[in-house]
Amino acid sequence: MELIVVGMHRSGTSLLTGCLYRMGAYFGDLQLSNGSNIENSEGFWERKDVRQLNDQLLDAVGCDWDRVSEFRPELISQEAISKFEQKAAVIVEEIGQFPVSVVKEPRFCILLPFWEK
Repeated sequence: MELIVVGMHRSGTSLLTGCLYRMGAYFGDLQLSNGSNIENSEGFWERKDVRQLNDQLLDAVGCDWDRVSEFRPELISQEAISKFEQKAAVIVEEIGQFPVSVVKEPRFCILLPFWEK
């Protein structure tokens, strides 16, 4: 079972994901984590590889995490989608090997449909 935590920045998703991890959900090697900073000393619980793929999709149409009002998924090239799907499949295969896994990334708020495929 893959648990996908969806929520905007600063909405409690890090707390929830950290709790799910402590309850036994697989997150991956903790070196994959974005870590923490002064805004969130307990950690963000976001995987660098997932964030990178999401950033690439946003960048493909000139958007970023803080500039999504112009996001139009239909404008993402098939080439960019194919590259995304190949890399995402590796991550999904990895986490799918565990009885319960958790992935959290704020960009899922608009990009989750790409991951659902």
